[in-house]
Amino acid sequence: MPSVDRNSSGGAFGRMPSGGGNGQGLLERPISELTDEELAAVKKELKLSLGFQDKGGTAEAAAASEKFRRIIAEIDDLAENEFEIRSKEIAKRYGVSTAMLRKWWRQLHQSLDETRPGGGRRVEMPLEDPWPQRVGTAEMLSTILGKLGEHVVLDSPGALAVALYTMLSYTVNELQLCPMLLLRSAVKRSGKTTLLGLLLRMNYRALGVASISAAALYRVVDSLKPTLLMDEVDATLAQKTDTAEALRGLLNAGNDRTSSRVLRCVGEDKEVVSYDAFGAKVLAGIGHIPDTMEDRSVVVELRRKLTNEKVRRFSVLDDQGEFKEIRRKLLRWAADNGRAVGRARPSVPFGLHDRACDNWSPLLAIADLAGGEWPRRARAAALELSWAGRDEEQDVRFELLKDIRDIFEAEGMETCKAITTAILIDRLCELEEAPWNTFHRGEPISARGLGRMLKPFGIASANLKISRDPATGKDTVAKGYKREAFNDAWVRYLPPTKCAEGEEVADNGRYRYQDATGRDAENGPIPGQIRVDGASGSG
Repeated sequence: MPSVDRNSSGGAFGRMPSGGGNGQGLLERPISELTDEELAAVKKELKLSLGFQDKGGTAEAAAASEKFRRIIAEIDDLAENEFEIRSKEIAKRYGVSTAMLRKWWRQLHQSLDETRPGGGRRVEMPLEDPWPQRVGTAEMLSTILGKLGEHVVLDSPGALAVALYTMLSYTVNELQLCPMLLLRSAVKRSGKTTLLGLLLRMNYRALGVASISAAALYRVVDSLKPTLLMDEVDATLAQKTDTAEALRGLLNAGNDRTSSRVLRCVGEDKEVVSYDAFGAKVLAGIGHIPDTMEDRSVVVELRRKLTNEKVRRFSVLDDQGEFKEIRRKLLRWAADNGRAVGRARPSVPFGLHDRACDNWSPLLAIADLAGGEWPRRARAAALELSWAGRDEEQDVRFELLKDIRDIFEAEGMETCKAITTAILIDRLCELEEAPWNTFHRGEPISARGLGRMLKPFGIASANLKISRDPATGKDTVAKGYKREAFNDAWVRYLPPTKCAEGEEVADNGRYRYQDATGRDAENGPIPGQIRVDGASGSG
């Protein structure tokens, strides 16, 4: 994203005419470049003389200075709550951005307070100019991966996911869905802090926090649009407090632009004010985080490096010029390609569930822009990382469905219409490398346990007629499962067992993939054409 144009008449109002007194000459520079002391001098000068004129300047400069004077005069006496209520209306009336108006208000009202010990510092994000020449997507991916590999031990899928997310952070304004990036390790000293330090220097408007309240989260995301980096998130969210619960809700809501609005009542009149919590967020922690958050994240597992794995120690004293160059190049890349990433609907590898498809879609769009081997590598990474992050309880249920389907196929799908519970359990326990023979504390899976695992899929046992006694005419009945009870679950949750030429392969009926010959691909990841909900398009 490009930085504010410091030479235009909008935004920072370009070059302003100067006044006399303490503020003389200061308004010849953009207000965003003024120090607190200089701004205080301007404020004092404006209060002494609300109107200053540029006798030797142009009419345009005089109009700009008058416009600036009126804005300062209007926002100077506003309390914070009143300013929040009126900021959008004032910004629209004067033709300036709400973010710039907030910055001026803070400079006017906080410059004196910040000189007090313990008074805190206002949150500011640096403005940088984009790189003057165009840069390629593949070039930036290689540069970021090189920087990561220099300091951190990451497997190839994880490193690529982090690099793609770094580039994604520069395109958030164009996205409707933005996943979180979860950096998780099983134990400490796994490179988490080092990786966060690198991302803090390469991500768009990166803001690292050790602790944050729910109110601060949605306010800072709404006003500054940073990439928020949160460490020790496992400890923060594990607390049984209202703050932790509110943070979880806000982080989850910030994944989807259509549901990311936070409404609060402010001021004496309880005016309803809207904040936007949508944005890029990098979370780092040890062990487990809430499932709802993990489901909205691209999960990268960090591991402690081996003695033979050598990396260069990262230090905050390292040359920062290289990181600044990376950021400037990414700003230029986003200005040239951000809209294309936001509009892209890339093909996703077969096997990802719906949420993972949404999480990986913008990352795959960036890989597709890079071309070459990047699309294939990105889709392989999506499969490996999303599979590794799946819930274990869900995995074992899917494994049970697959094994039961294999048993019915072995018995003959056309002839075997049902199978008794006792025979089904025997067949399950005969499967090598399957967990069913020692499923319950070293004992085989029971009929009750089998029924409990199948119940969430809507599958229940039934009374099966086994035989009829010719002498008495009575039927012999046993509990078992009909094949038709499994059909819906097999289609919804398992990939097809085979794919004939020309047969559509889909993930819950949503996606279609084709190889270079135009035939449907049984197994992704193959970039190409995609059909979503019956509409075809380019991947």
